Amino acid sequence: MKRKPVLLKKQRKQEIKKENISKEEVDKKVIQFFKKQIIGVYDNGEFASEFSLFISHYTTLKVLLIDANALTPVIAETLGIKNTYNTNIVSEYKTKSSFNMAMDFIAKEKANREIFKSICVKHKDFYVLTGNDDIKQYEYYTKDAFKDLIKVANECFDIVIINTNSCIYDAFFVDTMSLCDTMIYAVELTADKIKMVNSYVQFIYDNMGIEKDRHKIIGFNYNSLHMDKLDVKTVTDENLIGIVSYDPERIRKRNKFDKQYKMNKKVKNDYRKISKYFNIGLKKGHIWR
Repeated sequence: MKRKPVLLKKQRKQEIKKENISKEEVDKKVIQFFKKQIIGVYDNGEFASEFSLFISHYTTLKVLLIDANALTPVIAETLGIKNTYNTNIVSEYKTKSSFNMAMDFIAKEKANREIFKSICVKHKDFYVLTGNDDIKQYEYYTKDAFKDLIKVANECFDIVIINTNSCIYDAFFVDTMSLCDTMIYAVELTADKIKMVNSYVQFIYDNMGIEKDRHKIIGFNYNSLHMDKLDVKTVTDENLIGIVSYDPERIRKRNKFDKQYKMNKKVKNDYRKISKYFNIGLKKGHIWR
């Protein structure tokens, strides 16, 4: 039986110091080199919700999820959020959407950082701006209000995730694309979807001058029937950065708006790998369950 090496007095003090590092100090080290990010998500409320849940639970970063899909908002239903706005906020605009409320305050130049934070709805370990509840309002937002909203959000939070709708001509998509660090296309890896993404990336490059490497693809609900990952990388200029595995439980939860999907171990590991791409360090000591 081997004996433990004898430590000198100085070495012993160092060992004790390591053992006594608090959880808060570890968390600070985790995010020490983190850079604030704005991440756009092309029309996938499930991915945007799951990614927000994962980051906020396994890091100390402040996360805001914005449902900017004004035509078909789904974030509140996907997360099972019932209280979609802060009833303590007094607004002339009658709405149950925290997104609409924030846009109204921004447009009237009444939204300082404190008010903006109070409008955002707390859910689990992160915050949400729940989507438009009146489709008639889609064309009546003031010009540049959404850009201003994104800028305020970026000041208040470490990570801002914005779910857009599927139209690349949509004003909210264009504004998100112009300000985000990365636009994620979380799509099924089939030939038609890859062709669509490639054409959008080229169009945006030609018309907005936005570099192609700001667009990233994630294989969502991925299984063995989808395209091979190496083939996808080849035809997308290496823009595939990960996959999120298929889980039948995710499909079942689509039929129950009041039930939030609970990620299994395999899916959590997929999100861990995606987080690593974004330089998002996870808190130490977590066990995937």
